[in-house]
Amino acid sequence: MLHAALCRVCDEGWRYSPHSRKCYKLFTRPMTWTEAEFHCRMQRSNQLSIHNSRENRFFKEIARDASEIWLGSANFSELIGYEWSDKTSYNFRGWKNGREPVTKSTQPCTKMNVTNGEWFQSCCRKPAPYICQKNPQTVNYASNKQNDEMIAKNSGFEQLRFLLRK
Repeated sequence: MLHAALCRVCDEGWRYSPHSRKCYKLFTRPMTWTEAEFHCRMQRSNQLSIHNSRENRFFKEIARDASEIWLGSANFSELIGYEWSDKTSYNFRGWKNGREPVTKSTQPCTKMNVTNGEWFQSCCRKPAPYICQKNPQTVNYASNKQNDEMIAKNSGFEQLRFLLRK
């Protein structure tokens, strides 16, 4: 029997989240916020944006071997306030004590404490690991023995294996 589906596929080494329907990759080599954002853009992605507590926990788990990571959030304008580098809505805040801090001009960038998942302000020039996020590629998939065997061997098809298990 042949089944056809439209599937989302991440590049090799990237992890798919069925909740956000995006691909993520942790980079452990510390960089400044600007270097990390530039590196993500070279990967056709942006630094991490977080939109709910489930995502916050997910990223805390991905980065569990680091003590802190950059988020794609920064406050470069007092008129605008904090915003995500991918320009998505700034609708969730994981700041310590649940409140957005008064922005310090020397610390306009945002990091996550991986131990507790809380966000904090940081100098943008202080290097840290980071996570890039991007949309997956969409591919047409026809289920047959040869395609199923290829998917079983290729880590880039992790999210497709997840969908096929359902």
